[in-house]
Amino acid sequence: MRQGNIMVKRNYNVKQLKSYYDAENDLFYAHKENTKVFSNIMLGDFHIEYDREGNIVGIEVLNATDVLKEYGVSKEMLKQMQDVQIKVIEKQSTILVWLIIVGKGKEQGIPITMNNPESPMQQLIARK
Repeated sequence: MRQGNIMVKRNYNVKQLKSYYDAENDLFYAHKENTKVFSNIMLGDFHIEYDREGNIVGIEVLNATDVLKEYGVSKEMLKQMQDVQIKVIEKQSTILVWLIIVGKGKEQGIPITMNNPESPMQQLIARK
């Protein structure tokens, strides 16, 4: 949310998430139901998806077992997911996205940090 040239602090949870793990392609995907993706930002193997209003509506993780293993999420946990949450915290020039995966009796948080929301892609999203 913008007011003039200053990034306003905004926190929100992405609700009504659907998630799945595709073991054949080693792909994890969580997205808000009934929402169209307008744009995405690629941060290595993390793809952050935005709607037309600039809200984060999904996360895709390529090479999911290798990438998420670094955060304590095993392949078995992905296969036995019970819940997924996406929490977004925007403050000053940083956006912190928490991908939270619940499965196999535990909960793991994966922090994804995006600096410089003044990037050309963020500006394009903000104008739509």
